[in-house]
Formats: sequence, C-alpha cells, structure tokens
Amino acid sequence: MKKLLTFLLSLVATVALAQSSGINGGGPNGGGGASPGGSTNSVQYNTGGSLGGVLLSSDQVLQGTAGAPQAASVPNCGSATQALSYSTTTHAFGCQTVSGSSGSSGTFTATLNGGCTTSPTGTMSYSIIGNLATVSYSGAGITCTSNAASTSFSGLPVAIQPATSRIIPCYNMEDNGTLSFAAVCSVVGTNVQIYAVVASGTLATYGNNWTASGTKGIGPGFTFTYPLSN
Repeated sequence: MKKLLTFLLSLVATVALAQSSGINGGGPNGGGGASPGGSTNSVQYNTGGSLGGVLLSSDQVLQGTAGAPQAASVPNCGSATQALSYSTTTHAFGCQTVSGSSGSSGTFTATLNGGCTTSPTGTMSYSIIGNLATVSYSGAGITCTSNAASTSFSGLPVAIQPATSRIIPCYNMEDNGTLSFAAVCSVVGTNVQIYAVVASGTLATYGNNWTASGTKGIGPGFTFTYPLSN
C-alpha cells in the first residue's frame, strides 16, 4: 500500500511539472498548447513558439531559412553535363554545368576519303569520360577500293576535336581484303589520318603503307582513345 501511494504521489508531481512547463502531450508542437499552423497535410514548423505550416506538392522540398521556410520545386537537371546545386547564400536549388562529366556521348557520320576510288560513309560513336575521348565503330565495315598507299576519314564533331594534334594507336583496319591490322591514327581537327604499321627488322614503323589496290578501310571494332586537352 505504501509503495502504491508513493507511485501515485510521484505521478501527480510529474503531471504538475508538465503543466507548469507548458508541455502539451496532446498536440504535435509541444509548445504550451498552441494550435498547429498551416492547412491540412502541411509540414509544420515552430519559430519562437509561433507555429506555421508549408504545404508541399510533388517534387518539392522545404527551402529557405529557419524563420521563413517555403516550398520549392527541385529543378530537373537532366542533361549529361549538369548536376543539382544548392546556394547557401540565396538558399536556392539550381543546375550547374559539370566539366568533363561522365556519360557524354554521341554519334557522327565518318567519311572515308583518302586513297579510295569512292567516299563511303558509316556511323561512328564517341564517348567522353573526363579528359578522354573514345571513338569506336561497330558496323560491318567502311571500305573502298584502294588507289593509293594513304587513307583517312573525316567527320569528327567539335565536341571531340582535340586542342592539338594527337598521334595514337588504333585497331581493326582492313588492307587488301585482310582484317585486323594495327594502325596509328593522327587526329587533327575533324580529320583522322590512318597510317599502316609494318615490321622493319626487329622494329615496327608506321606510315602510308597501305596497299594501293584491293579492298581497304575501317573494320568492325575499330577504336581509338585520346586526350582532348593537354
């Protein structure tokens, strides 16, 4: 009996303390029984005991300062070169351009226009990751009848034209009807000069060494990678 009386006295003291401190256990604000602010289903906030509410729609978040929050739509930064940003000065979301972002890609029409009796074309793909551009071809082939020892193609879009000329290895060329020749590509502006690699003793050299007859050109799986800037 004594223990029960002690418990009841303790419970009464706790309730009295809660009432004197302005704690309202029956409301969502805990601020002395003040009425909730805002409309139905709004997000409520308490600033110095004054309650308010902000109604959020789809794709909206609370934005602004603690004393004056507001609903703001999140912008759609859908481009491959953009990312969501937030300013701690203006308290606003936005989209910013990301330099060298991954995922930048596209296609272009390549024209085989060096050392050929015709000017065949084909669709090539490119991708940019950081400072590196990769050009690739997955078709059946861009070939012609050869009439000279040189060969090249044109059509590189501005987005993947290097700041200065690049000389890099490239793969899967066809020479005189034979596929899988290694080569060296010289990338200058919109043009790519392709040099054949030949053995010279214990070394390998490259130059205008293509057969000036038969079928010549770009084979399936042709690819090369190079830096865009120095």
